[in-house]
Amino acid sequence: MHEIFNYSDQKRAAILRPYLTKLTQYGITSVCDLALLPAKTAAGMDDQIYPAAYKNLALQNHLPVRVNLYPYFGRGVAEIKQLRQKFTTEQIKVAGGKLFFDGVTSSYTAWMKSNYEQKEIRGTPNIAPNLMKNLIFLAAENQIPLRIHTIGDQAIHQAILDFQAATAKFGSLKSGHHCLEHLETIDPNDISLLKKNDLIASIQPSHPLLDYQTVSQYVGRRAARMWPFATFFQRNIPVAFGTDSPVVTDIRPMQNIYFAMTRQTLNGDPPGGWHPKEKLSLFQALQGQTINAAKACSLEEQTGSLQVGKSADICVLERNIENLAADQLKNIQVDATLLAGNWTFK
Repeated sequence: MHEIFNYSDQKRAAILRPYLTKLTQYGITSVCDLALLPAKTAAGMDDQIYPAAYKNLALQNHLPVRVNLYPYFGRGVAEIKQLRQKFTTEQIKVAGGKLFFDGVTSSYTAWMKSNYEQKEIRGTPNIAPNLMKNLIFLAAENQIPLRIHTIGDQAIHQAILDFQAATAKFGSLKSGHHCLEHLETIDPNDISLLKKNDLIASIQPSHPLLDYQTVSQYVGRRAARMWPFATFFQRNIPVAFGTDSPVVTDIRPMQNIYFAMTRQTLNGDPPGGWHPKEKLSLFQALQGQTINAAKACSLEEQTGSLQVGKSADICVLERNIENLAADQLKNIQVDATLLAGNWTFK
């Protein structure tokens, strides 16, 4: 890790280039690069967000996607604003800040409203609740969209209340949207509050398939209300798809759509899908992969749908998928990808 943190911008760019090129073969035109928990290095805090590496590629005309960066918001407002001014181009922008409120269910670190099954613990926040509230207020005051890792129902609940209070004091964002990431064990009573507070549900359709066989041993009956994709749509909450790479790797957009529509693994397990009432339609899944994903990174006025006046960011599939069975979608190939009307893959 010490060596990785000390890579030059040129070396980071060289590592990124083939990866981003590979993404164009999946039909991807935009990515969000979100901070990881920062590490202390000899040079200071490192959240693994490297705008200069992307700029290096852009200067060489080797950047085939739009890049939306979310540095760790704990850097402070001044540094975030400085980065936003420095890296605001046609293809690279600092779109907001990233925070982590809690951990994950499988390690009992997601912050829950009640105890885990057969445990006397309910997880704890990564950031003290009063500090998280202050950071959310700071972002609202300075018009900076946040994306906050919230997995446990208490972390989700508290973040929603803090955004509600911040909006009441400072008003809504004039541009962009705040996002909650993952929302795995959301309390059904909190779902309507997402819409009320203009929050986007940023989800990863592959995540339920990672844990569906074991999650009930951690949260018991609460497992039945986890990952409520269809319920979000029924409540008119914008749902944006992602992959959570590098936690989950090699997920293609068409696989994301398949996971959301079937709630099954690539091998077709479990039969009928895990909690099938939460399956999405093709139209809903396409929204999550396109316009809502654009909305999550404040790009919906520029891309995310095929409309006059928007950039021609286009994915061309080998077949019309409208009348295909859901299990056929995971193998659909991309024939071509365009970014702003220019071929990035063909």
